[in-house]
Amino acid sequence: PFPYATIFPSLIIRMHFHRRSINAIIFLLAATVTAHSLPRVVLTEIMYRPQSENSTEEFIEIHNAGPDTINLENWRISGEVDFIFPELLLEPGIYHVIAADPEQLRSIQPELSDLSGPWKGKLGNNGGVIRLQNDQNERVDAVRYASQGEWARRARGIEDRGFKGWIWVASHDGQGSSLELRNPKLPNEYGSNWSSSRTPGGSPGNPNSQGTNNLAPMILDVSHSPAVPRSFETVRIRCRLIDEDPGSLSVNLLFRTIDLSDFQSL
Repeated sequence: PFPYATIFPSLIIRMHFHRRSINAIIFLLAATVTAHSLPRVVLTEIMYRPQSENSTEEFIEIHNAGPDTINLENWRISGEVDFIFPELLLEPGIYHVIAADPEQLRSIQPELSDLSGPWKGKLGNNGGVIRLQNDQNERVDAVRYASQGEWARRARGIEDRGFKGWIWVASHDGQGSSLELRNPKLPNEYGSNWSSSRTPGGSPGNPNSQGTNNLAPMILDVSHSPAVPRSFETVRIRCRLIDEDPGSLSVNLLFRTIDLSDFQSL
């Protein structure tokens, strides 16, 4: 099971997802499975904050997830940085790296031979937007990455006057790892489909070290209504699910009210 937990004013709700046949959804829970059409060329890796804090070591990786060879001439990366591709044929299954400074990246990743760059600008250390556009100026893919929220995890901070607060921690945030897409067959605008690379410096030009074809279901847009329920009101829980095989999902809602010590299951 993959748990999601959040605390509401009068309910504690935990959802566990199992790969079994779909059960009937009870009135308390409305789960929507959304189909997505994915781009053939996908942003798959971002080194936005190298451990050295040297911006010339930044890079972005794209991947041709489609069946056809694509000419990237006059395609563009925009947002935090700006780069226009020269004539470049991207074959199916290939990973291609765009570097802030190709020579600098080769010096620390000597196995890399096929690089594009340099670009103008600098990737934001605390997050930013990267867009990939084709030669017709149409958006092919876009990622708004971050170093907080669903892109990181919570951990205890340093002690301050006898207390420890909570901070956001992520290995891709200046600790040596890159930010890697886990499953290019699923939407990449959500942080739950990204993770810190297992290998220092990332995996530019190669399949991602965190890659998988079976990602835990993404649980999105969780909400409840009424916003502040009264004791006599029914509470409706809504969420949206994304998975490689949505037909295999079932939803189990565990809940309890304040006056009950045990969770009930729906």
